[in-house]
Amino acid sequence: MGHNKIVILGGGINGLTCGLLLQQSGYTTRLITAREWQPVADDPGFTSLYPASSIKPVTVKTPILNELLRVSQERFSALLQVPESGVRQHVHYEVHEHPEEAPDYANEMKNFRLFSNGTAGIPKRRPGLPVSGWYYDVLFADTPVYMPWLREMYLKTGGQILLKTVTAEEICGLPETLIVNCTGTGTIGLFEDDANDVRFVKGHQIIIGLKDIPEEYRYPGFSYNYTAGSEIYRNPDGHAADVYFYPRSDCWILGASRQECRFGNNGQMIEEPAAHTMTVIGATGVPQPMYEINRDILYETLGLDISALPMDARFGYRFIRKKNGLRLESAPMGDKMIIHNYGHGGAGVTLSWGCAVKVLEMVTNG
Repeated sequence: MGHNKIVILGGGINGLTCGLLLQQSGYTTRLITAREWQPVADDPGFTSLYPASSIKPVTVKTPILNELLRVSQERFSALLQVPESGVRQHVHYEVHEHPEEAPDYANEMKNFRLFSNGTAGIPKRRPGLPVSGWYYDVLFADTPVYMPWLREMYLKTGGQILLKTVTAEEICGLPETLIVNCTGTGTIGLFEDDANDVRFVKGHQIIIGLKDIPEEYRYPGFSYNYTAGSEIYRNPDGHAADVYFYPRSDCWILGASRQECRFGNNGQMIEEPAAHTMTVIGATGVPQPMYEINRDILYETLGLDISALPMDARFGYRFIRKKNGLRLESAPMGDKMIIHNYGHGGAGVTLSWGCAVKVLEMVTNG
């Protein structure tokens, strides 16, 4: 394209990753964002505040999903050699309380293994419960370490960050002719998209601070996704919902839920009815089975009763495009060229480096 100066809109995981890669590739960039990552999440629309951050297969709609995942895994694998990045590797279990065949991505994951009921150490809700599934070594970006590191690296390479809310009218007046759009939910009102395709998925998380966990349990060395079955825990659409557990350097994160939402004509968020009774943790209601399944698994697996520990809860919104999926493309806008990189649907960290490489290709090749 011949653009040497680039402006990036959005200061989340994808904005910073694109900025760092472009700077490392010889481009001059500045990043404009209304908000930055911080240790305590307080904005449900800023998805980079909430990730569990494992680099594993996802179901985002895009024809190049496997390529994006492969590139991201390669980049995150390299960061294992950079301890200050907060990237590490541990065992991840995917457990089902019903028969489940090996997934298509079995050959893509390091040390992939199927397990049987007799395999030791498999997370379960109850002793002797028949389960099926698999486990493998997963890459994990420890968010409270990784996000500040990513920001610092971007600035060290010469990138600039401007804290500012940009309006659609101001975009036309930006001096840069090339704009990388990583605004996520902020895209609405800034750029054109199919309004009927835009959805948000509300996700709940339970947080247990590391200081409140007995020291011998703090770093268990594994994470999991666990599906008990639709009769026990389901999404509002009736399909079985899974729960997850991830240990970070500052807390344990227990999830999750998937409650579809959209903006109504009056601008208010309309949520589909929850499938289960909500239980209040802190000041936030979470689906009761989400809490109970995680509680039972951690007690059976670790011998730790989390119900005796202080905990809090929060929720955030994943931004998805149901029909069109991930938007990773360039489009003209007046005398400017916009490269869109949003709609990751909760897989922003997982696909961040793969998407950044694609953005670089579009910048370089036009």
